[in-house]
Amino acid sequence: MSDNLIPANIITGFLGVGKTTTIRHLLDSKPADETWAVLVNEFGEVGIDGAMLANQGALIREVPGGCMCCVNGLPMQIGLNMLLSKRPDRLLIEPSGLGHPDEIISILRGEFYQPMLELKATVTLVDPRKLNQAKYLEHDIFNKQAQVADVIVAAKTDLCEAEDLERFQAWLEQVQKSTGKKVSSANIIKGQLDPEWLNLDAAEPARQKHEPLQHQAPLSVLDLPAQSVTEVIRKQRSDNGYHACGWIFPETYQFDPVQVLSLFYSLGCVRAKAVLHTQENWLAVNAEDGVITTSSLMEGQTSRVEIIHDRELDWDSMEAQLRAAVL
Repeated sequence: MSDNLIPANIITGFLGVGKTTTIRHLLDSKPADETWAVLVNEFGEVGIDGAMLANQGALIREVPGGCMCCVNGLPMQIGLNMLLSKRPDRLLIEPSGLGHPDEIISILRGEFYQPMLELKATVTLVDPRKLNQAKYLEHDIFNKQAQVADVIVAAKTDLCEAEDLERFQAWLEQVQKSTGKKVSSANIIKGQLDPEWLNLDAAEPARQKHEPLQHQAPLSVLDLPAQSVTEVIRKQRSDNGYHACGWIFPETYQFDPVQVLSLFYSLGCVRAKAVLHTQENWLAVNAEDGVITTSSLMEGQTSRVEIIHDRELDWDSMEAQLRAAVL
């Protein structure tokens, strides 16, 4: 690799598979003398993943509100250019769980970025427990995430049964057969991916023409930390059969985490996540399929909550319960 080229990796996977947790681990494991950059794209509108990564000592840019490669990839290119101007030692890109990874790869391999980036392995995270569900196996984006992968990682294996891992191996063989390429694989728990996987070369792509994707609404690029918030902000969106609602709360709000966790437990949602200012500390919360994990953050600026479901929920009721959790 030329010393002038910045190695870049895409860390992709479906909603709730643990992409941000994995990136947090990678940032914790990076060489101390290196500066890494992360471009984060979220399905929702309020930008929680970037807030979770903000304490990791990396350069962070967010593109909230859908797939960052839509509308000619302009939001993605703006965020990329901001990060690349800082000349990081490595770039990690976390697409939305409903983003189009093939389009992102096409942009990175384009003439504009070839003199700046060397695309290394694309890492796709998969929850083996989902591989018996048609809504995943038949979802176009889920399959694209597998097709573009250089490394496919079985995530959350501590929560898997033996039959889940056997199903994963059989599915992996099908992926390799359908793509005609050798795909490396790994098993991880709690996002603990070996950083050495990032150094694998990316496979050469099949030649194909991509039409620019359109998007329902313009996307923005967020430069963390965000600006001051003085009143509750609520943002909603729906796409690809999923519905998201997110809230950003004023800096002065402090939450009872027990009430928020109880709400998350009651929802049975595809995905819920939060960055909460509590009386004791700042707390990162992740919930998926009834499993909730929490971790402490050094600091934050605004509390944020986002809920993603495969059906429309009563967002007014959700907001009322969140407001009731404010101390």
